[in-house]
Amino acid sequence: MLTCPRCRVPLKGISSRLGPRSFACPSCAGRAITLEALRPYTPPQRLTALWMDTQHGGDGPGQSCPGCGQAMRAVHSDLTDGRLDLDCCPGCRLVWFDPTEVERLAEPHDRVAEARHAEEARRQRERDLPLEARVLLAKAEVESIAAHAKPDILGDAVASAPEEPWQWVPAAMGLPIEVDRPPREHFAWATWITGGVILFGGLFALGDTRGSVAALGLLPSDPWRAGGLTWLSSLVVHGGLGHLLGNLYFLLLAGDDVEDVLGPARWVALFLLAGLAGNLAHVLFDPRPGIPLVGASGSISGLIAFYALRFPFARMALVFRLFWRFAFLKIPVFVAAAFWLLLQVVGAWAQRGGCSQVSAFAHLGGFTVGVAFWAVSQRFPRHVPSTTAF
Repeated sequence: MLTCPRCRVPLKGISSRLGPRSFACPSCAGRAITLEALRPYTPPQRLTALWMDTQHGGDGPGQSCPGCGQAMRAVHSDLTDGRLDLDCCPGCRLVWFDPTEVERLAEPHDRVAEARHAEEARRQRERDLPLEARVLLAKAEVESIAAHAKPDILGDAVASAPEEPWQWVPAAMGLPIEVDRPPREHFAWATWITGGVILFGGLFALGDTRGSVAALGLLPSDPWRAGGLTWLSSLVVHGGLGHLLGNLYFLLLAGDDVEDVLGPARWVALFLLAGLAGNLAHVLFDPRPGIPLVGASGSISGLIAFYALRFPFARMALVFRLFWRFAFLKIPVFVAAAFWLLLQVVGAWAQRGGCSQVSAFAHLGGFTVGVAFWAVSQRFPRHVPSTTAF
């Protein structure tokens, strides 16, 4: 549901033959319109300049997006009657207009009537042509349709290099990298502090991995030992350096964007509840009660669930070999999350049979809490005051 960034009320869809389809606020009469809907009514160079300005950050953060809730980019367009200040979301491609501003950027005209007149004029010109010319024209049109019907296998879904040089490191290790990242308005303090605690605590435990896992891991056969402290200490201790660094990577990958939506307090609540739910699922369903559970995977699974549901069309990239060079395949987050979830279901079946050293049940328990947090956040969104006024 689209929400007015100023009045916080639902927007209503409006269609008109004289202008682009828009979503209007019944209170302040502001409108949200996609760039695609504006294209038939706006000069291409003007719309391109507006989008390029958005991609490069514009004039700074603007109002919250009616769609994703993230901060839009404050942009402007220089018109003949003066400067027009707008807000545009680089993720949802929505443009926010105050009353009467739509008409300044997109001149109203009856596209249905124009299309009808243009089609009648085209047919009249074709009727005036000789028969041979009409046959050649028909063949050319059929060839053009066939050429455009061929799918573009590569397109924007494949890139030759990551957006930032450091991303080559996780990509070379087979980890997904974040592209088309959602814009963030606040620094992710809770994410980085939590990551620091896990990093230093995990490195300290690696000095005596076997002893640390035995003392601080969650033991299903005795879950309340040490007064229940192992329910939390198991989130910090990891089974090895690769386990620790992998979890930290995914914590930072999804955690900062999730914190920008929830805020630090609710982010910490999600992290802890997802971790505890993952631990509980492991205690209830793992058939090996004498093996301790360690790692923050349950908590991170909750963050991944929230991230995938909140930003389903953000994209991840995976490196692969394309003939003689490397390339990066970009896939939507919801596709990657669905595939990961399928792997966890298969992993849970293997874990139930005692054939897996990875706790898929902990992942699924944390993922369930992430889904629940997303549902609650849809019902009770975090209110972020607007930083831009028109």
